[in-house]
Amino acid sequence: MKPITFPRRLLAALILVPAVLLGACGGPATAPPPPVIAPPDTHELTKADLDAWLDGKLPDVLTHGKASGAVVTVVKDGEILTNRGYGYATRAENGRPATPVDPEATLFRWGSISKVPTSIAVLQLVEQGKLDLDADIATYLDFPLKKQHDEPITLRHLLTHTAGFEETSTMFVPALQKTALADYVRHNPPVSVYRPGTTPAYSNYGMTLAGYLVEQASGQPFHEYVKNHVLNPAGMTTASYDQPLSTQTLAVAYDPDGQSAPFEFIPDTPAGSLAGSGADAAAFLLAQLDRSPAILSAERWEEMWTPALGADTLGNLANSPRMGLGYFTGTRNGHRIVEHGGDLRYHHSQFELYPDDQVGIFISYVDDGGGSDAAATLRADLMAGFADRYFPTAAADTPPLEGSGARANQVAGTYFLSRSVITTWQSAWSGVTSVTIQALPNGNLLAQNREYVEIAPWTWQDPHADGFGSTLTARVVNGQVEAVGVGPAFTLLPLTSTQQALIPVFLASLATFTLVLLAWAVGALRRWRRDQRTAGLPWTARLARLGALSATAALLGWIGVGASALLGGNLELLGNIPLLRTIQVLQWAGVAAIIPAVFDIITVVKTRSAWRRPTMAALLLLALLATAWWAWAGHSLNPNLGV
Repeated sequence: MKPITFPRRLLAALILVPAVLLGACGGPATAPPPPVIAPPDTHELTKADLDAWLDGKLPDVLTHGKASGAVVTVVKDGEILTNRGYGYATRAENGRPATPVDPEATLFRWGSISKVPTSIAVLQLVEQGKLDLDADIATYLDFPLKKQHDEPITLRHLLTHTAGFEETSTMFVPALQKTALADYVRHNPPVSVYRPGTTPAYSNYGMTLAGYLVEQASGQPFHEYVKNHVLNPAGMTTASYDQPLSTQTLAVAYDPDGQSAPFEFIPDTPAGSLAGSGADAAAFLLAQLDRSPAILSAERWEEMWTPALGADTLGNLANSPRMGLGYFTGTRNGHRIVEHGGDLRYHHSQFELYPDDQVGIFISYVDDGGGSDAAATLRADLMAGFADRYFPTAAADTPPLEGSGARANQVAGTYFLSRSVITTWQSAWSGVTSVTIQALPNGNLLAQNREYVEIAPWTWQDPHADGFGSTLTARVVNGQVEAVGVGPAFTLLPLTSTQQALIPVFLASLATFTLVLLAWAVGALRRWRRDQRTAGLPWTARLARLGALSATAALLGWIGVGASALLGGNLELLGNIPLLRTIQVLQWAGVAAIIPAVFDIITVVKTRSAWRRPTMAALLLLALLATAWWAWAGHSLNPNLGV
């Protein structure tokens, strides 16, 4: 199963636009020919074979992926099979030699793998009777949550990413210092926009809230509780949620210019700040596969690895891979796996457990934060290659199902990702990048050159792939597709007509403003060249034109913030409150200019001005109205900036 986490620049795209999981807009009308599947080539999982395979694979990938160092750990049958370091932890500089990665001591930051010990801590307190998985968390919290639905949110929802929280900008704004957990969860929490338990939508805030409940129920600071009750009992002696970490043991990140990157503080500590060595990873894998009684009962371990929600709330989405309690569950080549991945800007990690085979694999590496394709696919390729080498399976043909064509036609459409901003300014860009699913004449579905064959009513599988994104499952209510599941914690939702209109209206408004401004400039230039003087414009026209300039500046401001964050990597702009407030003031000035623009139209009609004047006034009013609608529908006027 491919990791369900993304590099931070791609995650920033999730904030500004619903990021593409399956494909970009459009796509070919027909599917590409399927690849030739070679017969399985079985290798025995031994240290010698594994080390030879890793040594032949990792160094070249690290070089091309601009990754400076990595660690890979594999355990089998209760023992460490290999724990290998590649590359260096620090570069040679200032006369000091480079420090190679030491798998026993070099710390890598594990990102969202942090959520697994957090979830384990929750289950410990459930075993102790201090927390209840299915109780309304409002009974534990000392502050209110913002919700659009009346149903209670439970810990089960938090651990399965179904509490309904929208995405926020908070995690993408580089923090300069630690933030107290209580302050973080209380400060501007995201809105729960989906009905709890119904729509998987990956949420760092939700898991951070679970960590806060650990703190509340245990009476201990979160990092102390997890250290004493999860990490230490597992034998993870150097693993820690602390920030910052000692630079003497941390694998240092270097930016594309070769400069050491500053330490990246993670405000949502329970969701992303864990760091550890290869030795810590080995201990963690073994403790989980052993169902360590020092941490949880065997029954609780299995509960965490079992899909935690069913068709009663998920509907047909329950036929796709589902979340356990804090774990992603699924299969590789027919073998049950549970796993989690994690990304910061420079550090990337993933582990997979094969509980029935008593095998576990972990990788963590650090790159230049540039999001190169080689680095981004390193984990996926390693995990898939490991499964194909040691747990191979042959592809099986799936006969077509009756009625598949009609069902495919119903599912075909344009979607946005559930992990999106819904109520703040970033939601205005939900239509920039969307997921298009096409129906093929043979009843299959097509998304980003991947053809999906229906294996059960409303469930399609890519026969040439395994893991995350290889299954599409549609939930249909009253003949309408309500959602398409693409992974345990991600859902595709139909793009609404409003969302589809936002970008065309934005572009049309900007084009109209540009046309009107050019017309004014050309007219002024002509009058100047002819030495003509005109009567002064009425106050209504002056205010309307000032409003047009203000609205144009606001539109350009939103474009500038988005482009700089996405293309230039300036993620701090997403949290630059003075800048965003300035753009909002300009936007409000454009809205206010509608009033004088209306009066100006009335004035020019009454005075029977030449055609140019009323035409420009009408275009100006139209653009102001369209921009106001765009700002309202896209929440650009919302005083809540989501940070």
